[in-house]
Order: sequence, then C-alpha cells, then structure tokens
Amino acid sequence: MKIYLLLLLSIFTLSAHSQGLFEEKYDDCSSIKPCRYCGDTLPRPPINFREKIAQKIETRPSGYSWIKPGKLLYEILIDSTGHSCIVSIDDQLLCYEMKQDILEVINDMFRWKPAVLFGRPINATMVLQFDFGKTTYRMRFLERNEVPIKKEE
Repeated sequence: MKIYLLLLLSIFTLSAHSQGLFEEKYDDCSSIKPCRYCGDTLPRPPINFREKIAQKIETRPSGYSWIKPGKLLYEILIDSTGHSCIVSIDDQLLCYEMKQDILEVINDMFRWKPAVLFGRPINATMVLQFDFGKTTYRMRFLERNEVPIKKEE
C-alpha cells in the first residue's frame, strides 16, 4: 500500500512541476523544481508581507498610472527554506513600473513558511492576484480551485 501511495505521489509531483503558469516567465528560480499548490499545508507569507507590498504601491514618488482597471497575477515559488521568487506573471494591467516594483518586493522577501508534505518542507508555488480598480486595489492569494489551468504549449 505504501509503495502504491509513493508511486501515485511521484506521478502527481512530476506532472505538477511548474514551468511557468503564465506567458511572461522568469528564470530567477529555474533550477528549483516546485509543485503547484502541493503540500498538506500551503506556503504562508511573512507577517509583514501585505504591508511591504502596500507600502511599495502607495508611496511611489511619481505614482503609478494604469490605463484601465485590470489584474496582475504572480506565480510565486516558495522553496523549502522559505525563500520566494517569481516564476511567471500575467499582466492584464499593463503598468510596467508597478509590475517590476512588486516583483522586486516579492523576490526580496524571506521567512516564508514553506509548504509541508508528510511533515517535511517542500518547494511549492502559489498565485498572488492583484485586482486594480480606477483608484483602489485588492490583493489576495488564489485558492487551489481558482488557479487558471495552464494551456499546453
């Protein structure tokens, strides 16, 4: 029975390896093989995560300008030691400066709580979504069932 479970888990893990969920891909963490939304517990951001992102967005001296309401989605890899890096981005907002600033904040974040599988930390990805209105924004991590399905290339 244990061998059957290990075989099943191995197949699932291999098929779930991330190669970038979104079209705009980054190579900062390409040597790490993650599993998308895997684990008995999912990764959790550092306590000051929301504040750091909000501070970056709200205190930019020149401000940001985006053409219309839209979304920014970041696929974030959190490795087994708690470091994060961006795997891919879906930019529906078309605001390059903001996208880059948020990317830098996320890539500089440490002390994430990694995903855990069978009591051991693992590499896993999750998706952070920003919804921008005309003057406000909302940020949240997508649940497993909300993550867009990757189109085969």
